[in-house]
Amino acid sequence: MVTNAPIPPRRECGGLTRDWFKGPDIPRGVLSIETTCPDSWVAYEGSCYFFHHALQDFTEAQKHAVIGRNDVKNWKAVPEVVDTLNRCEMHAGEPLKLVCGDHDQLCCHLCVAVDHRQCSNIQHIPDVAKGIQRNIEFQQIPNKIVELQKQLENMKDARMQNSTTLKKTRDAISDEIKTIRQKINELLDNIEVTTLQDLDGMIAKLENSIKKDIETCDKITTELQNMIAVFQTKAKSSESKSYIAYRKSKDMISQANDHLHSISNIWCHNVIFQGNNLIEKLLLPIKTFGAIGKQTVMAISDPNHVFRIEEYNEYNVQISDNEYQCDIRGICEMPNEDLVIADFGNCKVKLLDKEYRVVDHRVVPGQPCDVYHIGGNEVVVCVNSEIYFIYVVKSQLVNSRELSFSHGCYAAAHHYGQLYVSSGNALYVYTMSGQKVKKLYEDKSGNDTVKKCAISNDGKKIFITNFNHH
Repeated sequence: MVTNAPIPPRRECGGLTRDWFKGPDIPRGVLSIETTCPDSWVAYEGSCYFFHHALQDFTEAQKHAVIGRNDVKNWKAVPEVVDTLNRCEMHAGEPLKLVCGDHDQLCCHLCVAVDHRQCSNIQHIPDVAKGIQRNIEFQQIPNKIVELQKQLENMKDARMQNSTTLKKTRDAISDEIKTIRQKINELLDNIEVTTLQDLDGMIAKLENSIKKDIETCDKITTELQNMIAVFQTKAKSSESKSYIAYRKSKDMISQANDHLHSISNIWCHNVIFQGNNLIEKLLLPIKTFGAIGKQTVMAISDPNHVFRIEEYNEYNVQISDNEYQCDIRGICEMPNEDLVIADFGNCKVKLLDKEYRVVDHRVVPGQPCDVYHIGGNEVVVCVNSEIYFIYVVKSQLVNSRELSFSHGCYAAAHHYGQLYVSSGNALYVYTMSGQKVKKLYEDKSGNDTVKKCAISNDGKKIFITNFNHH
């Protein structure tokens, strides 16, 4: 317990007393004040200190029973009623009466005593507040709050919509996973059917061989029985008949022995099966049907901003086996900053690294009109009336699957698990498995009225190019 704590001398600064709270050497920081007393005085190291208005300082008082931080709810406020606006957020029940100019912070007496003892620019709020109601910035506060509330409400709506679209995306990806599983099942079913066909063919072949052996045995047995009957009845009638029976019996016995020897070389027929463990070896390292990644779309402060070209460079993407000049109809960027381009003139899809060098290419069965990054390391390429799915794996283009349509495919876009495909004069929506959702837009006023397409980040706007109207 500290007693007779000395009161340091008061120092003046700009006509203001800055040592209002120079009681004991209270450590800086809110956590230094551990308790308070029932009279709302500051308790420190066992002593209570109250703010002496005449001395404008904390003065040690009589002993009080202190209330620790465990009973903060019992800490009392100052005698006057402190409304919510004037209440200090750091010290329950204390009114805000001062401003620290050094930290640009509203303070109560305890704030100054604990955190701002060394600050030189402490002022009373009434002095600082003079003329504030005529301040333009003060008058604009309500409008700013209303605008901010509107922005927060819009952000809340956007997040709720985002949550809804995430659920739809989950369903779309789930359908895509099930489609992959179905295709794998179909492949396995085909392998099973082929294997069973091989098995049935082998069984039928062996059964046919066994049937022939049985028929041979029956035939020879019948012939031998007939010969025995002839030998017993006619062979003894004359020596000539006996000789003929003897020779035929001998030949028949020789043939029977030959057949028996031939059949007995194969004791029995059996079928064995040796499973192909290559399938298991291929599937064992694969943990998922594909990579699940997060795609964060950054907000643009001005959605109507027009970008201006500051500078540009030219890069040669010709390769040795190109027959024609490159005609790039589509381009997209991968997450690692590699580029995938659609070379219409040479029927190729090319992969460029960060230095814009061609590191790989794939020949497609037609002239590619567009390429679009749909997520992760996967792109789609529009060729004639088909869309090809291609993965970019370790700087290589790997064919995945394809979808066929009843119309041409000039451009594609992807948004939350749905594929948007332009046919030249219409825009269609499909699932990632190729199931048609709907025809979204159509313009039959001419050719190429719906050529290229793009979707805004929030999905609220769809942009198309009309070559007839430029």
